[in-house]
Amino acid sequence: MSWARNIQSRIQQQQQLQKPGSLAPSGSGGETPQKQPSSPTLSALSSPITSLTNALRGSGGISQPPTTNITTSTTTTTNNTSTSPPSPTISTQVKVGQTSFTTSASLQAAASGNNLQASIQTTNVTVTSPSMASPIGASTGIPNPNAKPSSLPSPSQSPMQTRNTSAPTTNNNTTTNTTTTSTTTTPTTSTTTTPTTSSSNLGQVQQQQQLQQTQPQQQQQPTPIKQTTPYIFPNKIQPKSLTTDMFRGSDFSHVSFVEDLTRKLVNDQMGADGLHFEPAPFNQLFLNTQLQLSQLESNIDRRLDDLAEECNDFSYDYKRKLQDLAGSYQECFQHFKKLEKGVNTIGTKAVHFGDELDSVNQQKVKAQGALSLINYLLELNSVGASSEENGGITKRSDIFTNSDRIHELAHLVKKLSSVSEDIKEISGFKQGKLETESISNSLENDLLNQFERAAERNDYDKMKQCATTLHGFNGGERCRSRYIQKLKMFFDIDSFRKDENLANNITKRLIRGNNIVDTRFEIFYTDILKDVSHEQMVIQNVFVNQTSAMAMLIVRLFEQRVRLFIENVLSLESNNVSMFLQTVHYAFNSTKKLLVDPLQSYGIVGVDLNQLLNSIFYQYQEGYIQKETTYLVSLFQSNVVEECERLQTLDKYSMYFEDGLNPEITQMFVQQTENALTRSYTLSLDNVLADNIKTIFFLMLEYLFEKYSMFVLNKYIELPIIPSSNVDTKSIQDAISQLFRVVLSVNQIVGQIQSMFQVFVLPHIQTSMIVQSQCSDQLYFNISSLENCINTGLENSLTTMIQLIEKTLIPQGRNDYLIDDYDNSVTDTCASVIKLIQSFYDMAKINLQGKNFHIYVEELGLKSQFVFINHFKKFKIGQGIGTLKLMRDLTEYRNLSKQFKSQKVDDAFELLFEISKLHLVNPENFKLVIEGGALTRMSKQDLIIFIKQRSDFKSIWLDTL
Repeated sequence: MSWARNIQSRIQQQQQLQKPGSLAPSGSGGETPQKQPSSPTLSALSSPITSLTNALRGSGGISQPPTTNITTSTTTTTNNTSTSPPSPTISTQVKVGQTSFTTSASLQAAASGNNLQASIQTTNVTVTSPSMASPIGASTGIPNPNAKPSSLPSPSQSPMQTRNTSAPTTNNNTTTNTTTTSTTTTPTTSTTTTPTTSSSNLGQVQQQQQLQQTQPQQQQQPTPIKQTTPYIFPNKIQPKSLTTDMFRGSDFSHVSFVEDLTRKLVNDQMGADGLHFEPAPFNQLFLNTQLQLSQLESNIDRRLDDLAEECNDFSYDYKRKLQDLAGSYQECFQHFKKLEKGVNTIGTKAVHFGDELDSVNQQKVKAQGALSLINYLLELNSVGASSEENGGITKRSDIFTNSDRIHELAHLVKKLSSVSEDIKEISGFKQGKLETESISNSLENDLLNQFERAAERNDYDKMKQCATTLHGFNGGERCRSRYIQKLKMFFDIDSFRKDENLANNITKRLIRGNNIVDTRFEIFYTDILKDVSHEQMVIQNVFVNQTSAMAMLIVRLFEQRVRLFIENVLSLESNNVSMFLQTVHYAFNSTKKLLVDPLQSYGIVGVDLNQLLNSIFYQYQEGYIQKETTYLVSLFQSNVVEECERLQTLDKYSMYFEDGLNPEITQMFVQQTENALTRSYTLSLDNVLADNIKTIFFLMLEYLFEKYSMFVLNKYIELPIIPSSNVDTKSIQDAISQLFRVVLSVNQIVGQIQSMFQVFVLPHIQTSMIVQSQCSDQLYFNISSLENCINTGLENSLTTMIQLIEKTLIPQGRNDYLIDDYDNSVTDTCASVIKLIQSFYDMAKINLQGKNFHIYVEELGLKSQFVFINHFKKFKIGQGIGTLKLMRDLTEYRNLSKQFKSQKVDDAFELLFEISKLHLVNPENFKLVIEGGALTRMSKQDLIIFIKQRSDFKSIWLDTL
């Protein structure tokens, strides 16, 4: 692409140097029309070559289009085997400004198959220029920008006649040359290509020559110019040969193709001082390439036609062969169908014959077996009879005397026993039946002894042989039982001592609060699971009935090892009821989690592991509730008595510094009850579970609510009466605060007990509606008793608070509202009362919750307002400054009441504030003030009392009401 960019830059420079008025290159009107290419690749390539040719003609370095005359020399040699292709000679004349270029070249082309090779030889190059031409324009073909543009030929100028003479002769070994010479310069480009390969090409050449004769002729004065020797590169570039392989593949590029085609010309025009661009060789090269591409396209089209014809012939032959083959296959299929029918008929008959032969063979085998059994039975029946031939002793068969055939004998004896049962009514076979029973007993013992000796040697193959024989002989139950009994874990003294030492090792037991963590069970059950895994492998390799053997093993484990270990562990806790209950519960859960659940994965059929677990703990479950209630009563009683005695000893100064109910006591009740209920789920029998839960829950309600909470409430709800008490205000406030703290702690513990009932009690007693009803009634009865006691205490606290407010209002001075100087501050009594009420409100907000709080503060606000109404009935109010002072106090009271967030309280204090207006307005406006505000809710007697408290009161005012 570098050389293409150089050409483009040179063309741009020439366009800049060209003066205005230069004629644009005209199109080529004399070119011989070519056949449209049918190949897509060659057709696509023909267009860019033509475009590049026109671009070279129209570049800035060519002021007028060149005239190209092609002289074609055709040499025809007549031989018997070959004909040489024509070799065209091309002559091109180009005029640039005052300079003309004349170039002649010969084209040598050779076609072989699909490959077309072409080479161009430049035979003559002549450059003429006027003497005043610029050196740059002469050497490069670029016109001098300072020179005047050459005059264009006028239409009136006479054209030069161009004549072509040809005298071809055709003989054997005769060569004919045709030469055409032209020096005509026209404003258009005329290119004539006359190959002599066909008569159509000759017609095209003649038509081209006639067109050239009609063009105007312009005389040129040749002027010699300086010749430039082209720069020869070290590596000479060879011309590119056109083949069909160049256009294959999806990566074909027109640009790359043109670059490869013109690379040699660019190299030839590259001198030591740069590129000397001459467009004529490029024009000739592109025209020749078009001819080659056309020829290549024709060859490809011809080849495609041949291939299409071959494909059609092959398709026709292929279809004909398929039809012949289908007919042959159809005939073959008919033969196979007949053969298959015959095979099926023969196969059916063969199967029928086979079934009959098999039936006959089975009957034969059964008859032979029955005959053999009868012979053996007759032999055993005659064992008591004497024989003269053998000295009075009957000789037995080898199967009865050969110990190596004991397994075969077992099979025989089983059949003989069955036959003996069938013929027991026949008295003649009595001796044979007795002998069969004797052999059966001795045979089983011999097999068991062999099994035990093999087990001592760990000879699993011999064990399996004996166990299989015994299983077929009588089921093998004694064999499996004997194997389980002989296991080392069930009779070895060392194994017993190991389990006992582990059970007595209490150092592995950790106590964490009310819970214990005992690693003894984990160690013990891990060891058992290891033994079970080993024995399972042996049982699978030895016994036929593996499930029965595993069931015997598991039952023996629970009844012996597990039971003995748990008894040893619990015997250590017999004197401590609390630890005994916790250990039993932990042992039950550990056995289920660490032993029962893993054994479930073995899939042992016929063994209920949960039933085995319950059988071990049944003796502890039966008397569980008595131990549980004994422990809880002793624990609750001791704690309640101790706490009540402590509260009794408190003096009047320290009794108000408690935090309500003792949290340690209340949480002890909750925690111990939850633990007891959790134990009851595990250790209670199914039929008494609900009753046990009810017993534990009632016990907790009795001691926590009735004996402890009620005691504390009764102690603090009795508050001192203010008028008859010598206790100071601070102590009374502390007593009220202590009552509130007790109420708060009671509310909290009641909430915990309700949650406990929903989580720990109710889900487990739903199966018994009676127990569920009893528990619910008892719970809400105790809660109602506490609420009644709390209501009494809160009412006492309200009474005491109102008494304290009244006591605080006593210091109110008679002249507080008759002053003459206004300082915008509340009275001292008002400030003290507000501080007192604010403290009551804060105490209630901290210790009361939800709806109880709103009801309580609303009641406090209403009672306080009533106290203020009665209080202000006692004071004279001065008009002016005194009324403003009153309004200042009432405003502060009203603002305080906003905290209560009660509409009733807001309305009450609004009425209290409206009283100040009776002292502010003129007497004639009383009626207007009363009827237009909250004073309409006040009785007339109270209104008269407040009006009389005006310092300027006159009785005549009352007539206006």
